[in-house]
Amino acid sequence: PDRTIVAKDTPNLFSSPSWSPDSQHFAYRKNEHQLCIFNLETASERCPWQSSSRLFSVEWSPNGRFIAYSYADEIGVLTIDPESDTAQRTQLQTFNEYNTLSNWVWVPTLSWSADGRFLAFTNHGSDFPRALQFVSWIADVSTGACGIVMYQAGLWGHLHCNSGTDDGV
Repeated sequence: PDRTIVAKDTPNLFSSPSWSPDSQHFAYRKNEHQLCIFNLETASERCPWQSSSRLFSVEWSPNGRFIAYSYADEIGVLTIDPESDTAQRTQLQTFNEYNTLSNWVWVPTLSWSADGRFLAFTNHGSDFPRALQFVSWIADVSTGACGIVMYQAGLWGHLHCNSGTDDGV
């Protein structure tokens, strides 16, 4: 049966969706501070994590075990069971928020390795909020170890992990 999911009269309610690897769920930011998971089979919503800070983006890992999140000043992962009402948070890095001197916020982008073990991201790498210093990293989410890939990656620097297919697409 065809189903349509509609969010009505809810500005800023639903944003940054990310599909689960099995395409049966999607994770999204709700009301700026909640991570929610929608189950397509049951048409039900669970919100296993509430943040004290404004949540900007979420990205489900290819192995389905984690959902990465980013704030303007933090990167981390949540260990998720789509059917559970809880999530375990692991903070990978904190850093100073970049001050854009405007009404928008710079947010780190997130990219998973094909096996879901590594998370690539770029953060603001200065103690001075207005400094244009951005550093690209790769984190091993199983150990929390992080390594620098590139200094001065640029404001819009975004690492993207290869999908692992033979043709690299």
